[in-house]
Amino acid sequence: MLVHFGKLRLRLVFAVTFVVIVYNEWVSYTVSKFDWASLPLRASLSDDAVRLLFVADPQIQGYRYEPTGLAGYVMRWDSDRYLKNSFSFVLSHEKPDVVVFLGDLMDEGSIASNDHFADYKSRFLSIFHVPDDVKVVSIPGDNDIGGEGADVVTDEKTQRFDDTFGKETYVQFKFVEFVKINLLTQSDSYKNIPKKQDGHFRIILTHVPLLPARQSFVQKVVNTLNPDLIISAHDHLARLLESDRQSFKPKIMDSMEQKGRLWNIDCKSQNLYEIMVPTCSYRMGVPKSGYGVAIIRPNGKLEYTVLWMPERFPQLFVYFGVLLFVLFLFLPFFCCHCCSCFASFRHKERY
Repeated sequence: MLVHFGKLRLRLVFAVTFVVIVYNEWVSYTVSKFDWASLPLRASLSDDAVRLLFVADPQIQGYRYEPTGLAGYVMRWDSDRYLKNSFSFVLSHEKPDVVVFLGDLMDEGSIASNDHFADYKSRFLSIFHVPDDVKVVSIPGDNDIGGEGADVVTDEKTQRFDDTFGKETYVQFKFVEFVKINLLTQSDSYKNIPKKQDGHFRIILTHVPLLPARQSFVQKVVNTLNPDLIISAHDHLARLLESDRQSFKPKIMDSMEQKGRLWNIDCKSQNLYEIMVPTCSYRMGVPKSGYGVAIIRPNGKLEYTVLWMPERFPQLFVYFGVLLFVLFLFLPFFCCHCCSCFASFRHKERY
């Protein structure tokens, strides 16, 4: 009877574990789509429209600040797997023309040895696999080349990143122009960018937000480049900033933390907009993670939303609950079995 009861418990454990794993690792991504804003599908867009996917602050975990041994390995493995699953799901759903990585690609890139940097690069390319027919644009963040606190930017760090992820300051895809700006180094390479062509849409890509800085460097950049839009990251949150082009005085600061929000923006107006893209990693100390998606049309109209991903920490708590559930089911059975074995051993000793 006890053996039969143990088999029933074992089947229950397998069933519960299977359902939890399948939901957390696959079904939850499909369920998350019900909270997304409705963007036009790629097939319904005109050939002129450009679809962009923004990836901010993935910060794949390194070796120095993570626990050593098995714990560190498991934490890195789970973080990498979450990023890979979420990115491949979004990439397959959106089918973008361009994927833009907005810096802090690595958590310890700036302080990494060349060997560790090569390892992080290999992991990054494995996680964020982009088809050959999709354009990729990448910019560095402070975790990649330094620039925050005592971690200073050096030419060697910058060169290492550029050699790995591309060093072009100016990239064009159809009518959309991308200009990379680094507020950390305040490089003047933007001065060599050609004048914006008529009918083109110019986007400044920066890791650190520009408009909140309100520095003379920012004003020089904006006056020289005359951008239609600024895209930034770094703060790990989803925000929309609007300011006057002349005074840089902020007018609106809107949040997209609510699920299902869609921003429709006329970027050819007299105001300047900056979109801050949230982190796509659950390790950044904020409750939500997601990817930014934008559709840009030649007339300057833009549609933008955030595709929020399943929250990972609640899923990990569920796994922990399943472990406690297994212990609760089998601990009494295990104790009874041990007591039975001990009693049998004592009986043999007596006779």
